[in-house]
Amino acid sequence: MLCHLPPLKVRLVLSSLYPIFEPPTIVSLGAPLGVESHQWLSKRSTIQIEQRIVEMWSEDREAAGEGSGVIWRWWEWIGSGEFLSDLGLLQDDTLRYVDPGIRRGTADTTGYSRVPTPSCLLSTRA
Repeated sequence: MLCHLPPLKVRLVLSSLYPIFEPPTIVSLGAPLGVESHQWLSKRSTIQIEQRIVEMWSEDREAAGEGSGVIWRWWEWIGSGEFLSDLGLLQDDTLRYVDPGIRRGTADTTGYSRVPTPSCLLSTRA
């Protein structure tokens, strides 16, 4: 049974104004599957992840009156698999992912393939 997902690769720049005044700058975010040209998340999903992690810094800033370090919070959000539910990729105990075989017609019409949700991720859902 699948219990680990392929990696997400994130490159950040921390300015001298981080964390009080500026969030980390996301230089790149990818979901490589074997080779860099194959991704297990769509471009739309990676953009949504980028937007959400910047929103987390903004939420912390509004709550505390200043920015705070959010990298650990991001790590937990991604590492726990919570991001899959937040992005709508985990539905009805099924994980939707981009299938590099889509060109061969093996994915459904949304461009996603479906696999049963790994039991280790089911146990983390609220």
